[in-house]
Amino acid sequence: MSTFFQRTVALLRPLATIQRIPQQQISKRQFSSSLITLIKQPIPQPTTDAPDVNTFLQKIGHNTTEYADTFENDWDKFFKMSSTQMKDKGIDVPARKYILEWQERFRKGIELAPLKISKKKNGGERNFKVYRAMKRIDDARKMAQLKKGFKKELAAERVQYLQWNKQHKIHRE
Repeated sequence: MSTFFQRTVALLRPLATIQRIPQQQISKRQFSSSLITLIKQPIPQPTTDAPDVNTFLQKIGHNTTEYADTFENDWDKFFKMSSTQMKDKGIDVPARKYILEWQERFRKGIELAPLKISKKKNGGERNFKVYRAMKRIDDARKMAQLKKGFKKELAAERVQYLQWNKQHKIHRE
């Protein structure tokens, strides 16, 4: 039992000598469980479709060409720049996300073309339940009006049928 205790103390001794690192120096990203952030992505070679950064930004669209001077038309700098570095250079969030998305697509070999800007349908996901409830209410109103109209038509047909029977004096035997 004493050997177990001695081994445990021997294992814990190095942990006690580690100096505390100030909170400002620790990045949350260092403790990420994802290995993808740790892997350096390869820088793709320029193609005939996108020989330089300006052409790349022009082909992906969404007014990203206004940020071309940020990258100084340097291909390596363009693909090495992280999101936080782009933020420090003054690139706004939607454009930054769009550029980073297209960088990844380009690495995968997808042809450059501007993506269609989608619009929210029915006020977006948050308002979908409200939209669905309002639609059900409208559908119920329309159905009630149809039933009411159908009942009126049915009553009118019945009256016509009875009048026709009276005129022709058809009696059932």
